[in-house]
Amino acid sequence: MNSCAIPLLIMGLVGELPTPDELLAKATAALGGEAALATNLQTSWTVTKVAPDADSSTAPTAKEEVTVKVSNSSYELKVKQGKGHLTLFHTANFDWMQLPQHTKIPPVRISQDRLHQWDPIAQPHLEFLHAWNRRPERRTMGLVMRGDEACYRIRLAGSSDPTFLEEGAEFVYLSVITGLPVTHESAANSRSGARRITDFKDWEATGPIKLPKQLTLTGINGKVRQVKNTAASILEVPLVLEVPQQVKDAKDPNPVLTPDGPSLATQTPVASEPEQPEAIEPGPNPQPLAPKQPTAPEQPAKSP
Repeated sequence: MNSCAIPLLIMGLVGELPTPDELLAKATAALGGEAALATNLQTSWTVTKVAPDADSSTAPTAKEEVTVKVSNSSYELKVKQGKGHLTLFHTANFDWMQLPQHTKIPPVRISQDRLHQWDPIAQPHLEFLHAWNRRPERRTMGLVMRGDEACYRIRLAGSSDPTFLEEGAEFVYLSVITGLPVTHESAANSRSGARRITDFKDWEATGPIKLPKQLTLTGINGKVRQVKNTAASILEVPLVLEVPQQVKDAKDPNPVLTPDGPSLATQTPVASEPEQPEAIEPGPNPQPLAPKQPTAPEQPAKSP
């Protein structure tokens, strides 16, 4: 009998599921504990893009080299592009990018969804916690198998994040045996509609925290990215990001949902034109009237 199926049989007999809070506590402990989640890290990854329905043995693959410096609330992610790097920055209040230095283009503020595809690579140990925190309605749905791993399936709904659709839902799969995240199915973003399935494999300790050695990111369009961790270490100097003034002064690109109107993501504001007073064309110059001449009184007719 497959040993991974044993927890399913046991839980089928007991008939009780742990609460979401109990599963959160177990997952946090399995990752290293709350204090470990604040560890400042430096990691390196190789990202391989796989086209849908492509034969991996013959189809050419595109690879990217990624390095990340990360804390529990921010990260700096560099993607090697030719002779330079595209650098993406995330903080609690600002997201921006810096194009390769030879372009001489100043930092550009970007919307949160532009980092959607990079978040699980930058912070894989925090991926499910971010989903947990933005979804206040949580429920343990049951037990399922993800590959050969028995998992608790947890539904996360509602939204405390205005850039995610409130009526959407996300699903987190936590290992019955280890408590570690196995899969995260994200919900649609209100601006881009982007969704993603992230599969985590082979968690290993880096200092006090655990990180996955492999990630598989599957987009809603079926495109797959295989991500492999090639190096990980503890940052000796904690990550501190200074937000450029150009980014602070730039217009906030992140849309929000208004409760009584359409999303700002799809609504195009149209400036109303001020009403112009109706033009009155002057007529020809009026001619002065001749004074009215008095008329003689009417004489009574004479009788014959």
